[in-house]
Amino acid sequence: MREVWSQLPPFHSLVTCDVIGNDAVILAQAVLDGVPKVRWPVLGSRRLGPGKIFASAALPFWTWGFMNLGLGEQAGHYGTFLE
Repeated sequence: MREVWSQLPPFHSLVTCDVIGNDAVILAQAVLDGVPKVRWPVLGSRRLGPGKIFASAALPFWTWGFMNLGLGEQAGHYGTFLE
């Protein structure tokens, strides 16, 4: 999975968030230029009632839908991520 992740187009923006719920699980973090000692959450999840909430602080994701299409393949990475 890390190999696939490393081949995806980069994010262009990050909404910095410094308030994280006690029961949240951070799935991915980023280090920003100029603030090397802080790891900002990019992807996270937490339980809410019988389900889960998935949150993303990075954008855009729509470019992932075109990556494989440009190589003559299906837009699988984008669909898998959204599932």
